[in-house]
Order: sequence, then structure tokens, then C-alpha cells
Amino acid sequence: MVPEVLHLCECYVGGVRTHIDLVLPELRSRGIAVEAWLSTRRDADAERCAEALAAQGVPVRSLALSRGVAWREDRRARRELASWVAAHPRALVHSHGAKAGLLARRVALPGSATRLHMPHGFAFRKAAEFGALRRALIEKVERALAPRTELLLAVSEDEARAARSLGFAPERVRVLRHGVRTPALAELRSREHARAQLGLPRQGLLLLVAGILMREKGQELALRALAEDVAGSWTLALVGAGPREGALRALAARLGLGARVRFVGAVRELAPWVDACDLALLPSHSEGFPYVALEVLARARPLLASAVGGLPELWSEAERRAAERAGVPLLLATREVRTWASALAAWGAASAAREELGALGRARVEASFALATQVEALVSLYRELASRHAAERR
Repeated sequence: MVPEVLHLCECYVGGVRTHIDLVLPELRSRGIAVEAWLSTRRDADAERCAEALAAQGVPVRSLALSRGVAWREDRRARRELASWVAAHPRALVHSHGAKAGLLARRVALPGSATRLHMPHGFAFRKAAEFGALRRALIEKVERALAPRTELLLAVSEDEARAARSLGFAPERVRVLRHGVRTPALAELRSREHARAQLGLPRQGLLLLVAGILMREKGQELALRALAEDVAGSWTLALVGAGPREGALRALAARLGLGARVRFVGAVRELAPWVDACDLALLPSHSEGFPYVALEVLARARPLLASAVGGLPELWSEAERRAAERAGVPLLLATREVRTWASALAAWGAASAAREELGALGRARVEASFALATQVEALVSLYRELASRHAAERR
């Protein structure tokens, strides 16, 4: 039988949007009857992305849902979902992110329906974004919802451990890491070509930080580390938009960074910026298993990241040994500014290591984090659950 899967998502931004946009068309092409309910409120470009998803044959419905508590619209969304699952009793409901997960798991589903939840990074672990009381409340809610979750899909072993600590039964937790398409070598632009395309100087070292401008992504640390680079060898491109842009611009001005920092804003295609850079930085406070890291490595650019969430799972021993030989770090477990500045200095002086680690990272993504692998794992999982339900009804 053909599995029918409703994907429910309030947080249709950033990496979650990347996941929905990459995976759902692939699932449909492999015979899975997918439908997407998406909230497009958080981002000005979300409606365009939802339209592009629909143009690929994925049925898309606008979901009136906000990140916080909105009693009237939350009740309406709950009624709409309950009505849908009543009309599709054999369907799988696959929720993404905290708010959609709460909605899906509070609705009473028919006995044959199944709820799968994908946190994409538990909200209660986002200490930089939420206060202690709010995180404690979110954790309490997640613990209460554990018995109503037939299957939790963690994006990393780190997230799987966090789920089990909440009371999720081990057999109800599976790891499904993200995957991306690795471009052919011919598709990769040289730095010079990419910089000419973007109107950037041909000379000098370019540092890339890509992500929503919010506390959790840690762009402030990148600015402060850049200010410690007294030799002025690095310039920084901050790609992304978000609520912290004003504060980050003010910080850059106070640090006297001037033209060494470029606020790029949101872009429809990250690839040219990756190709133009010499090193990407991911100074996040917390992460699940970020798509941006995979996108950077897939384009043969090296990455320096915080040792949080699933990021330590990115590299194999081959990359770790190569980095150790070159005297450059791949991961930093501290947020001490001088340590990050020293790491930038080491990477700046190691041009051969940047090339070697970029090539190794690309090979690692191609071998271990391919989009096709992720999609086939989901197809297999959906078919397994659908077959199980069919057997139970006989």
C-alpha cells in the first residue's frame, strides 16, 4: 500500500524549511503520498518557498499557527487537524518542531494512525534563546508528550540521548541524520569566480557565518573573535536576516570593524557565498544537525564549529587526524573569545589545510550524509509503519 503522510510544520524557516523543501518532493517521487501543512508567518520569503514546493507536486496548505500561545488559532488548528485525520484514518502524521509537535500529539488519532515527531533541536536546550522558566516548561511539556509519540526521529545521536532522558522509550527513538546533494566538481565555482559574481574583493581571507540572526546562532562571538584579529587578515560575511540584526550591527560598530563586516541579509542561494569563502564558522550555542554545515562541506569548504549538539558527529577520524596534523581545530568546546580568535589565526595561516579539509569534508558528506540515503530511510520507515498497521487491521 502507498503510505499517506501529513507533514505538519509551524517553524517553516531555516534548516527546517530546508528539510521540508528537499525531502518532500523526493518522497513524492518515490511513491509516498505526502501533504504539507505549513505556517509561513515567521519569514517574509516563506510563501514563495511554499509555492515552489507546491509547484513540485506537493499539496501545500497554509497553517494558521504562531510560535507562542494563541488560544483561538491553536484551537482552530487543532480542530482542522482532527478533522483531517478522521478523514484519513490510515495516515501518518509527521510533525516538525515544538509547536507542531504539541499540536499533533494533543489530537486524538484513530487507532491505526501514527504520530512521528522530529524536534530538529529540542527547544528546551536553547539556553541563549529562551529563559530558564520557559525552557523548564517546554521540557515538562515534552516529557508529558513522550507517551503520545509513537516514534521520535532524532537528527543526531546527541538528540537521541536527550530524547531518552525525557522518558522516550529507546525503541521509540531512531536517528535520522539530514542529507544533502553533493554537487559535481564542475558545479563548484572557484573563489575568484564566486567573488567576482558577488562583487567581492579578489584578495584576502573571507569568513562566512550563515544563519538566522538570533542569539542561538552565536554571531556575536564571530564578531568579537574577528575584532581580536589585529592583523586584519579576515573579513566576515554574515548571511541571513533576523531579530538580532540591529544589535549585531551596533556591536560591529562598537568593535570598530567597519568594512571588515558585510551584512548580506537573506539570500535565495547560499552556494555562491560558500564558494567565495575560505572558512565557514558555526559559533552556535546549540544545534541539532544543521543543514548549513552539510552545505558548506559539500562544496569543499572547511568548517570551524562549536562542539554542540550533533556537530561533533559530522567528522570522521580521517578529518580529525588531518586537522590535528595541520594544527587547526574543527570544533571548539569553549566560547572564550581569545580561543576562537587563535583558531582563526591558525586557519588563516594554513592554506594547504583549508584545501585538504575542504576536500575531505566533501568526501565525508558524499559518503555519509547523502540526501538519497536520508530519503530512502524515510521511505523504508513509512512503508514499515504502513505495513504494520495493515497487518494489525487484519
